[in-house]
Amino acid sequence: MIAGLRESWNFIRQAPPGERFGRYHRRRQRQRRRRWLRPLRLAAGVAVLAAGLILVPAPGPGLLVVAVGAALLAGESASVATWLDHGELRVRRWLGRGPNPDS
Repeated sequence: MIAGLRESWNFIRQAPPGERFGRYHRRRQRQRRRRWLRPLRLAAGVAVLAAGLILVPAPGPGLLVVAVGAALLAGESASVATWLDHGELRVRRWLGRGPNPDS
């Protein structure tokens, strides 16, 4: 299980910005073996995301927990994956670390 999580993390990390979560979603859909696990993964993603949002104001890894929950949801939902890809590009532009299409 830990090896699978590490492999997923490396896959997301190595993909280019703005395509990470879409590629991860497509990869997860190709690997699909057990359909009954999808609702469980969606529920886990929502629960982890909600816990992360509660933990954000507290000291500790609240944003990391939010990111893990979002990644779980992106693996199961194309719309969440697209939203996260667009959000990543916006955050990178805001931080000055990504391409700026307006210039």
